[in-house]
Amino acid sequence: MCGIFGVLSLDKTNSPSEEIAYQSLKKMQHRGPDALIVRKINDQLVFGHARLSILDLGEQSNQPFEYEHLSIVFNGEIYNYIELREELLKMGFSFRTQGDTEVVLAAYIAWGETCLSKFNGMWAFAIYDKKTGSLFCSRDRFGVKPFLYHRSEGELIFSSEAKSIIAYKPSLAKPNYNSISRYLRETIGAQSEETWFEGILRLPPAHNMRIDRDGNFEISRYWNYPSKIQESRTLENTLDEYGSLFENAVSLRMRSDVPVGLTLSGGLDSASIAGAVRKNSSQKLKAYTASFPGQPFDEYGIARQLCEQLNFESIEVPVPYDDYTETLNKIVWHLESGHGSPAIFPLWHVAMRARQDIVVFLEGQGADELLGGYINTIFFDRFLDLLLDGKMEEAYREIMLHRKHWPLAASLLLHLRLELPPEVREWFRTWNGYESLFIGQLLGHRPFSEAHLGVERFESKLSRKTALLHQTGLVNLLHYGDAVSMAHSLENRLPFLDYRLVELAFSLPDQLKVHNGLGKFIHRKYAEGIIPESITGNFKKLGFVSPLKQVFEQEKFGAIDVLRSETLKKRGIIDSKKLDSLIEEHRKGKKNHERILFKILSTELWFRNFIDE
Repeated sequence: MCGIFGVLSLDKTNSPSEEIAYQSLKKMQHRGPDALIVRKINDQLVFGHARLSILDLGEQSNQPFEYEHLSIVFNGEIYNYIELREELLKMGFSFRTQGDTEVVLAAYIAWGETCLSKFNGMWAFAIYDKKTGSLFCSRDRFGVKPFLYHRSEGELIFSSEAKSIIAYKPSLAKPNYNSISRYLRETIGAQSEETWFEGILRLPPAHNMRIDRDGNFEISRYWNYPSKIQESRTLENTLDEYGSLFENAVSLRMRSDVPVGLTLSGGLDSASIAGAVRKNSSQKLKAYTASFPGQPFDEYGIARQLCEQLNFESIEVPVPYDDYTETLNKIVWHLESGHGSPAIFPLWHVAMRARQDIVVFLEGQGADELLGGYINTIFFDRFLDLLLDGKMEEAYREIMLHRKHWPLAASLLLHLRLELPPEVREWFRTWNGYESLFIGQLLGHRPFSEAHLGVERFESKLSRKTALLHQTGLVNLLHYGDAVSMAHSLENRLPFLDYRLVELAFSLPDQLKVHNGLGKFIHRKYAEGIIPESITGNFKKLGFVSPLKQVFEQEKFGAIDVLRSETLKKRGIIDSKKLDSLIEEHRKGKKNHERILFKILSTELWFRNFIDE
């Protein structure tokens, strides 16, 4: 888990600067405090690497790393590197280190680009081949690790973070108002190839980038979700396979030469990871839980009880809000954008506390999008599938069971929010008064399109919706997970994003995901054997809740001062009078506007961090 940086000059008369590259790399030293190295590979290429040492901690594994005719900068982990190393040793390869970076290069020599199909992990890397003069870059299947780049006619600059690209080429510090508009209107973030900076793009998940010695440039997809449902699968013939695969995914992510812990809430996902760890290990891990004392959604008590049962050390992390705006400003600097999830704030405090003890932590991100966990968002897809299949009795039973836990009107509204065309969503924003907030450069708006994701090839509405969520909302959540954890030099690992588990889940019949009005059915059944029923049967779990409403009610949190500042008014993209009206409505309790106020606050802080400076 590190930071990578590189500059490739396609103009043979213009050599990249090592000195500027080093200063650029320093902008993300938080990602890799253990070694900061820039190396000129040849007259046209400079590689830089900020290392957070996780495996094989000695200097011999520092990067940029050389193996035969290849050079690499690599951010991430290949969890099955031990098994791949054994396979490559039998093929005649030799190794001088005990880590995974050298395995990546040997695998690339052995199998070419198809080596990616063997990698179980998260990655963003660039490999330069001295024989062919080509640069090969890749990003993991689900976008856990970032890969940003700027390409002009004579140059390619890539990095883990945009701030390093801008440090190398300051002219790129220009707002991409289309990205900012999409965020404010529809909470579109890292699922888009566009960043908040004009000219800086993201390599999409599951994609490679190749540039040959003549400057020919190609981006291509190397992996996709299986779309064929295996109808012969039942709970009886699949549960053991699912459980074994999940436990192996957890076990692989425990491989580390530095201390490992986990985040823990009162929910099924993180609790089942803890249960799987305990089932296969006697190691007493530290478990970190965000705490909101006195709040009805505080889950620390549940997490503490689970830790007592599993013999883990429970660590409470109280989340203070007095310094909310000051801390959010730091978070936005690391995100390099706004984000739609208020959970970024408690996660910041959890990561900051965890780094006092550990370097690696496991968390449950990805389960909801994979297995229908956002039941109030995807329920009507399952319901409509049953109706279209003529299964009227089952459809009636499902909707009756669902309404016991969730209001049907709310679930229908969430379903429509993802199904309605952009014109209808714009009408709704006009109706609730939000559309009139946006002025100046924000008047031009191109809605984000999911057409390129190809979800129409899936066999059911539920499969199409989970595929959509996995490639959009989840990618956006992974962005903040990476940014916030790496801000504290902490590596997060995600068992639910083991590609084998994802491929199995997408092959399962829908009734193994949504059943009896509930989501994550097969995982609940697996977890019944390792964690308490009070967690597996908690159908009202709401996710990572954050008490945001009060931040925009009281002056002491600093948010209102920013929203009413002259700086924001002069920026000319938000109607300050309408904004002030929203603030007053919110403070008087007439209507809760916390989400839009949070997004406007984040946007203003971004401008102050990256444009005003």
